Amino acid sequence: DDGAVALAEAFTVNQAIEHVVLTYNRIGDDGAEALARAFEVNQVTKTVNLGYNDIRAAGAVALAETFKVNRVMTTVDLASNSIGDDGADALAEALKANQSIKTVDLSSNEIGDAGATALAEALKDNRAIESTTLASNEIGDAGAVAVAEALKVNQSMTSIDLGGNEIGDVGAEALADTFKVNQAMK
Repeated sequence: DDGAVALAEAFTVNQAIEHVVLTYNRIGDDGAEALARAFEVNQVTKTVNLGYNDIRAAGAVALAETFKVNRVMTTVDLASNSIGDDGADALAEALKANQSIKTVDLSSNEIGDAGATALAEALKDNRAIESTTLASNEIGDAGAVAVAEALKVNQSMTSIDLGGNEIGDVGAEALADTFKVNQAMK
């Protein structure tokens, strides 16, 4: 976490770094919170990849607060952390307000139906997101149905990855019905 704090301080000073990739660095919640504060100040960074860093709900909440005010970030990768439903809920609230993020990867984050439903509600409002990865979570039929309903009204999404979840027939049928009417999905 001390290293992440030092990097966060650097990001507040250096306003030229557009892409930050810090995967596999054990940043944790404290580090995520420090980086979140930096990205509130740094309005240049477009891509943030914090995958595989043991970030949990508290870190996701801090990052979500940043995404509400940061208007330049276009890509957020939080794959293979442990944000769970609470972290997904916080990020969903941020995505309702943020219209610059185009790509979100939340794969392998222990997100279940509640988190997927929150994210689906955000997708109903957000017209900037084009690609979302929710693969390898714990999303079942209820989450898949919520996502399907959101994609019926969201025409900006062109790609969604729900592979490796717990989606059964009901969820698959809801998604199939959506893909018949949503021509933006590829």
